[in-house]
Amino acid sequence: MSKMLSLAAGAALACAALGPATPIAEAQPKGDAGVCLNFTQVGGQRLADPRTLYLRAGRYIYRLGFANDCNSAVNETLIMHPVTNNDVICSAIELNVRVRETGESCVPNSLTRLTPEEAAALPPRDRP
Repeated sequence: MSKMLSLAAGAALACAALGPATPIAEAQPKGDAGVCLNFTQVGGQRLADPRTLYLRAGRYIYRLGFANDCNSAVNETLIMHPVTNNDVICSAIELNVRVRETGESCVPNSLTRLTPEEAAALPPRDRP
């Protein structure tokens, strides 16, 4: 019994020693200032260019940036789905985006809620 306790204590010490070396919180950065997007409120989207998608959710507009060009997406429908089946998206990596017609994957790398001034400055063709 005491051998099991010493093994458990050793395992706990090993986990505690590894804890600071593996920052889990940094693996999934939050959106700007901890702002999250309620995915069920998305009422419009507009692809401004192959790397920028604007989303309207409630009274806010969000900019979703892509790590690579989604070349075929400019004229085709995008399918978006939360990775965790949770409606609250606080980081770009929590969202899967694909081009419906080709299956091409678009890799989101940034999610930003626009200020009212930034939203008003969007050209009409880019507004969701």
